[in-house]
Amino acid sequence: MDSFPETASQLFNCLQISAEYIRKNLPPAEVAIVLGSGLSQFYKRLENQKILPFSSIPFMPVTTVKGHVSLLYHGFIGSVPVYLWGGRLHGYEGYANYQISYIANLSAMLSCHTLLVTNASGSAIKGSRPGDIILVKDHINHFCKNPLDSYLHTSFRELHCQLSYDREIIEFAKSLIDENSKFKVHEGTYFWVRGPCFETAYEVESYHKLGGDLFGMSTIPEVLAAQAHGMRMLVTAVVSNLASGLCDAPLTHDLVFQNIVAVQNDVEEFFIKIITGMPPYKGKILNQWTQPICQNTLHRTRIELDERDVRIAAEWIKKLETGRSNIQKLIVANCSDTFQLANMRRFLLSDIPQMVLTSHASRLSEIIIGDYEGIRVAVILSHSLEGINIYETYFLLRVFDSLRVHNVHYIFPAFTEIEKGGVADYLGFRLHGRACWPKFEASQITSTGEHLILAFAGPSIPSNAEFTMCEKINYIPTIANMAILSSACCLGLQYSASFYGSSELKELSHDLFSLALHSQHREFDRKYIPELRGVMHTPSSPAALEEFAETCAKYEANIAFVSTKSKVSKFFSVIDILSFDKLPYKLYFTKEKVLIIEGSPLLLHEDNHTEMMYPYFLSNLLGIQTFVILDNYTPLEETDNWIRVTKHCGLAFFNPLFGKNIDKWGTRFPDMAPCYAYDPNWREDLAGLGIQYIDGGVMFTNTERPVIGKALITVAKFIEASGVVTDGVYPAIISQHKLEHQTSRKVAYFAAPKCINDDQLEGFSELVKKLDS
Repeated sequence: MDSFPETASQLFNCLQISAEYIRKNLPPAEVAIVLGSGLSQFYKRLENQKILPFSSIPFMPVTTVKGHVSLLYHGFIGSVPVYLWGGRLHGYEGYANYQISYIANLSAMLSCHTLLVTNASGSAIKGSRPGDIILVKDHINHFCKNPLDSYLHTSFRELHCQLSYDREIIEFAKSLIDENSKFKVHEGTYFWVRGPCFETAYEVESYHKLGGDLFGMSTIPEVLAAQAHGMRMLVTAVVSNLASGLCDAPLTHDLVFQNIVAVQNDVEEFFIKIITGMPPYKGKILNQWTQPICQNTLHRTRIELDERDVRIAAEWIKKLETGRSNIQKLIVANCSDTFQLANMRRFLLSDIPQMVLTSHASRLSEIIIGDYEGIRVAVILSHSLEGINIYETYFLLRVFDSLRVHNVHYIFPAFTEIEKGGVADYLGFRLHGRACWPKFEASQITSTGEHLILAFAGPSIPSNAEFTMCEKINYIPTIANMAILSSACCLGLQYSASFYGSSELKELSHDLFSLALHSQHREFDRKYIPELRGVMHTPSSPAALEEFAETCAKYEANIAFVSTKSKVSKFFSVIDILSFDKLPYKLYFTKEKVLIIEGSPLLLHEDNHTEMMYPYFLSNLLGIQTFVILDNYTPLEETDNWIRVTKHCGLAFFNPLFGKNIDKWGTRFPDMAPCYAYDPNWREDLAGLGIQYIDGGVMFTNTERPVIGKALITVAKFIEASGVVTDGVYPAIISQHKLEHQTSRKVAYFAAPKCINDDQLEGFSELVKKLDS
């Protein structure tokens, strides 16, 4: 076994090895406690204390966040033996899903029956104040990934489990508070955000509308893993601050610590009462491998495919189909089986040459090719509620595209009492990046009905709060992976979808098959797009970017002008042009002391976030203090007005600061509150160019599907946004990545609802030039 596990079965063995090491070095315990930000001093309350560094435990990841000491403590609270995990792992640190839930899984392997999870959170609960306690009663997963996707839990329980919070222990904790307590206790729904930025005031307002009461970047990985193991679990969140927009003080990580320290003694006494007075545990810990495990690949790196791989697979299918008519339609069905087709061929995905299988679903999936009503149809049958993943779907669509099959329909189960229905559009609370560089203009989904779908990350069933959120915005929830539709979109294919209402797999019926077969798609008019990639080698590391910045210092630049869609460089006196082999940008240094960045980022996966943001980080390294962003937006209603962006709300988006933080470039948790405070006062000047603009908020999204449809617009209306953007918020966030003693950079962010004509671009560029004077 390598230094980290690759599959669910290897993960199980790694946890066993970790647990065996801990048992050899520490006594057993009944209760495990995860200490969140600012609460690591609770170890001083332990009697007969013993310590084990995370780094000494085989396969145990080590946290990188301030306040998390990466130590495992053992000791007694009263007569109760406990493990204290002095630190936790966060997704925004760049850790994989199985790593951020490792502590909870390991606690179960050590036979702890109760997990107490603590954190520091911003609160939007009316009447709450710093130092109060919130007992978490439910959650909404806006991290957009599910920590159970390792499928470890399938070794001891069902794959698609319905998890819930323990009311008995919540009521017990509430009973410990009396009228003389120095803090209040509230109940609330935890809105798990991606981080590592503090939420904007607009995000707090919007997430609260969607059902969130407190907001944080952790906790839910431990919660889901503990629930899957059958552990009793209680989440206690200390209100470190009122959420952004509800308090006047700027948000910093130090403020979180200060507010917690002020009430630390009282909060610790509360935890001691919980630990020593808990009612007896009545459940059963599930930590033994008792049934066949569902294998899933844990590290999904990008699969680099070339035309040769696609050609070999396509030729193999052609040979099977010798003498048959051409395949006209591809149906992908998350179903248990299908009826018999005429002249049928049937084979497994694993039979296809060059096919790379990384998901559990792909190992079960098969392809059926046959005739139905005189049409030759191929059906990918996944035998899974979730379906196959982004890399598998991309490869298969490339193969069928080469066979001249450009028409795709997806059938999946959804959690609804509606028997079956067509899909107008969908939104994924399930992020997985794109599988490739785009070669075609993205295509829109063809509507087959009026239903909007919200796809959560499986394999666990959505929480009660997530079901309630769907009701608020009139969406139908599912855990089906929308990767097939996203891949079809990025390949410029015709695609549509339908669903059947069920929490279990059903057989593909004649009705669903007929709906898929006869769905009327848009006209197939695929357009190739050129790659905006140069020949200069992209800096290979942050250190290499720093060296590159030193070579660029000879070009004086006081303003960064980011134009995501429009060509503005022709209106400047260009000194030098830079383009890179791995980045879809061109950089122009100009005599006007403006660094122009044309293009928009392409986030293939979280492993390329920092690299993809290099042009914006370069602006920071060059000491540029003013960013002007010119972007396009999708309006919610017909309008010609531009928007001067004064606030943003991220929804189902990749954060550009995700991953390892470069501390000398900026703090890990930038406060976004000052971001849009700067107003260049261009209203009269732009009016002279025929441009009217409003000051407004935008919903920022960058899902794996680079189009804005009815689903996103519906949510944008719900949170009262002025429009939807996909690119311009990236440089805005990077601009606020700074050291605490540095002044916030100024950002002027304008977005237009359609293509901008040359006269307007030239006039706007002249205004940018004048900013320096």
